[in-house]
Amino acid sequence: MHVVDPSGTQFSYEHKTYPGNPGELSVDSQFGPGNEVWSNPSAAVGNYRVFAELYNLHGVEGTPTVTGSVIHRDGSSELPPARLQVKQQKYLVATITVGADGRVSIR
Repeated sequence: MHVVDPSGTQFSYEHKTYPGNPGELSVDSQFGPGNEVWSNPSAAVGNYRVFAELYNLHGVEGTPTVTGSVIHRDGSSELPPARLQVKQQKYLVATITVGADGRVSIR
């Protein structure tokens, strides 16, 4: 998983944290299908882009589909499913917008 925050900072398996930024990729499954978690306890207003990358199939057959959820102050919202077809290519899964009023929308 890759998350790009409104300032353009990109979190990934290579850069899970950044000094002075409260965001963190705290769980990153690199050995097959699994959970991945990015969190930010004080998310700034703006757009957050979430990408998935098919790094390796690790014996999984077929085309993997990524699903996920966003947990926010008003509950949770499902991300649209994304099918990963080409290894080493990033796919935009969703853009999450945090509004000035703190509401979250996903497209």
